[in-house]
Amino acid sequence: IKTVGKLAAQLLDIPNVAERVSLLPENNARTRYCDVAETKRIIRAALAYDCKSIGPFIALLFLIGCRESELRLRKWDEIDLVKGIMKIPRTKNGSSHTIYLSEYMIEIFKHIPRIITNPYVFAGNIIGKPISRPKYAYEIIKQRANIKNPDEVVLHTARHSVASNLISNGADISAVQKLLNHRCIESTLRYAKLSEGKQRETTQQLSSLITNYNPLDIDK
Repeated sequence: IKTVGKLAAQLLDIPNVAERVSLLPENNARTRYCDVAETKRIIRAALAYDCKSIGPFIALLFLIGCRESELRLRKWDEIDLVKGIMKIPRTKNGSSHTIYLSEYMIEIFKHIPRIITNPYVFAGNIIGKPISRPKYAYEIIKQRANIKNPDEVVLHTARHSVASNLISNGADISAVQKLLNHRCIESTLRYAKLSEGKQRETTQQLSSLITNYNPLDIDK
């Protein structure tokens, strides 16, 4: 409503009465992420999916960690499988970004069929166009992967999961920041949801130091 009021004021030169209306506070932060076991099942189900554009796209989302549109709109001339890099000319924050591909990612890219009449990696049914957001296929893949509470697992959950799983398994937070192409570390920390096992490991560290401590060592 506020947007409509603003446009009406600009186009029709009438007072924007919606400007004085306060927005309701909302909490749209998503805390759900897929752990390593769930991620493996999703990737396995995605690579087995019938469409060889959509399946690899979803699998790579859970491996690379870039935004859905940043991967879906990639063209073959932006990917160098020999050097193992994928270039994104313009990301959400306005900068370019280079992603270094693992051997597993490269193998997935190699099995994606190339369509002569379509420059996009994930070619859609329309000539010269990429796939649209694969909502229906994603629901099927989540079902086949036996994902609990599948409504909580959206496409952006893949990006969240990549960051959380990397950090939970010892990856340096600054390296994850670089992978996600975040300008500030605070943005990366929003995705750093440590697994229960990692949290228990962290609390155990000091206890182990204490219980293994020998007071006689002071005199040595």
